[in-house]
Amino acid sequence: TGLEAASGQGRLLFNALRWAAASENPVVAVTPGLPALEAFLDRQGWTYRVVNSPAELGNADVFCADANTGWSRPDLNVARRWVEEGRGLLTAGTPWAYDVDRHATELAGNRLLSGSGLVFAEGYTWPNTDDIRVSVESPSPLQTASLALTAMVSHVQGRVEMTLDEQRLAARSLSSAIRWLPWRFEFFEEADALRAGSGDAFVISPNNPLRKEQQPVRRVLAELEMKLAEERPATQVTASPSAAIFPGAVAENAVRLTEVISMNLSNDPAMDHRRLYAGARAKVMKSTGFYAIPGVVFRVDLPNALLGRGVEVLVGAHTDDVSGRDAWERYPRITRREEIIASNQRIASAFGGLIYVTVPAGMDAGQVEVSFTDVVAAPRFVLGVTTPSEWEISRQAPGPWGEIESEHFVLTAESVHLRDLTNPEEVASFWDEVLEADAVLAAMTARRRKERMVADQQISLGYLHSGYPFMGQRHHDDEALDVATLRSDGNWGMFHELGHNHQWADWMIPYSTEVTCNLWSVYVMEVVVGRASGNTHPAITSQAREERFDAYMRDGADYRQWDPWIGLEFFLQLQESFGWQLYQDVFAVYRALPDEDRPTSDQERIDRLVLTLSEKSGVNLCPFVTAWGLPMSDHVCPEMGDRPHWLEDPTQAFTNRCGDGRPWAPEACDDGNDLAGDGCSSACEMETGWRCTWEAPSVCQRIPSEPVPPGNDDLNPEETVPSGCGCTTMNSVNFMVYGIFVFMLRRRRKGLSNRRVERVGRA
Repeated sequence: TGLEAASGQGRLLFNALRWAAASENPVVAVTPGLPALEAFLDRQGWTYRVVNSPAELGNADVFCADANTGWSRPDLNVARRWVEEGRGLLTAGTPWAYDVDRHATELAGNRLLSGSGLVFAEGYTWPNTDDIRVSVESPSPLQTASLALTAMVSHVQGRVEMTLDEQRLAARSLSSAIRWLPWRFEFFEEADALRAGSGDAFVISPNNPLRKEQQPVRRVLAELEMKLAEERPATQVTASPSAAIFPGAVAENAVRLTEVISMNLSNDPAMDHRRLYAGARAKVMKSTGFYAIPGVVFRVDLPNALLGRGVEVLVGAHTDDVSGRDAWERYPRITRREEIIASNQRIASAFGGLIYVTVPAGMDAGQVEVSFTDVVAAPRFVLGVTTPSEWEISRQAPGPWGEIESEHFVLTAESVHLRDLTNPEEVASFWDEVLEADAVLAAMTARRRKERMVADQQISLGYLHSGYPFMGQRHHDDEALDVATLRSDGNWGMFHELGHNHQWADWMIPYSTEVTCNLWSVYVMEVVVGRASGNTHPAITSQAREERFDAYMRDGADYRQWDPWIGLEFFLQLQESFGWQLYQDVFAVYRALPDEDRPTSDQERIDRLVLTLSEKSGVNLCPFVTAWGLPMSDHVCPEMGDRPHWLEDPTQAFTNRCGDGRPWAPEACDDGNDLAGDGCSSACEMETGWRCTWEAPSVCQRIPSEPVPPGNDDLNPEETVPSGCGCTTMNSVNFMVYGIFVFMLRRRRKGLSNRRVERVGRA
């Protein structure tokens, strides 16, 4: 899209194709599935053809290839030879969407570019992709990894002095190349000179953090150490000096085990990708209860039928990559993952860690016997399996990290916090209750995997963050084990992250990412912890909510200014009137939504959410949503028009209109009489003898079936009630009855408000 010749993208593509083809009128070959590119080529009047295989390239001048195309190795070899004969190649793709662990060598675009000196890395621009600046200046030589390496080696060896800015630029180039080039690439033979000139590997710790912009050489050395730890053959792996600090040392006298355990290596089909923040693409982690000693080779043996089928061994629970942090308190990547392709496969990790078997989606291997050799035990409690006497032994196991596992949840904690834990059943049961409540609110009938939480020395962003596992700070495991405090006070932050894991893309309207996850926080605080609705978080007491909502409405109800708390108010106002069942019903609709009915834009997401909320609540939400400032398409309000007004709409005090059926608040339109503010209200009725009906339209318009009587609040007998009152005649008895009715409604409204304050505000 956007490939018009006059656009920036169009000009770039036009010039790139002519340059690569060395022709002003090129013949272009295109991979399938690029209709926007085909339309662009049509507009240029250029000859092009779609090729299903590189064998069809023929006499084309330039080949436009999707870097994500899943071609075979022979096809890619044909394409590469074709380019080497002097033809042009233009390729683009989204490598970040590929399997990150293998895209350097397996991504089609990288295999196609092999030998060119170019490689697709994993990064991407975020968030404003419309403001990308393309420099017209020649790039610095230090932006080429090979030249950056030569310069930095000379700097480290004292032959050339680089400025700090030059070191930073070289470090950025080298860090990307080190991470994404295959370990066998000749680049790393030259990189050894950098390590040799800088001494041995070094310790990164909270007391000795690596500040990557102030220490660019150290940053590059750390990247090299991580590359060695991740890809060097197991027999060449040595323990990192940092491992003893984090994730921790294993006692030298720890007993090394050889054990065969039974594991269920089945996995459900892939989780729905609409669970945006749940790590839906991740392979499921199966705990073993074993720990790998840093730098020590251990062996894993699977049944032959599973070899080479995507089953992997993951060493280390701390999968969060903290490379993006300005200062590193640990090495950013400290886990190692290897596919099991051979019997008794050797594996080693420089940092050590808990050992997992990870299983791809859709695998149905069932219970299998898996053998582990030269590992140590780690504390592990499994609800319903581990007996109290077994836990007494297990909690003293030498592994520095261990786990508490229930039916729906796995908590990874430091062993120092587990060795004194005497009530693992209560901890596991509590988190099961939380996950069961989460599933109820999400309208989830079954879980495809257990959710996980890992405490870490440092995480990639935030205080905690969602994902699989969801990550917390080092002290959070202690909080997650303190069941007494959890039962009395809950843990909003952890409930919040699990809420993220249950968010669904199709109902995620703009500005709601940090809003709707808190529905799960509130729900769990109420139904599991037992807190009153006004006592779940200090930010949503009744007084705080009222002040925040009043300020929002007074300031113009700008939906684009939503923060987590004012956005949550929108959803809580609906919940308080219609209950949690409203959201369960709404979320169930979305889970059953066929692909062809899914919203495809932010506006469609807003429209569908409003209509679904209206349908399941049974009321017309147009005035409510309009008052909140959410933009709706023209068709939305008419589609709700046949439903009754929401009589308890909290926005009505700010937005009432004549005849909208809300008798307890001031009316917005005036009847034209001298008595100010008497619109369609009891004052209007007293003056005119007309009744304001709840069935009247919500905008001011005349009811033509009735004559318009004169007003009687002044001496002008010709004064009449204007269009907009939406009234019908009534006698004095009717008016008296109506007045009593309005008074009762007002009392009822006041009572409801008081009850809401009591419910929300109880400390």
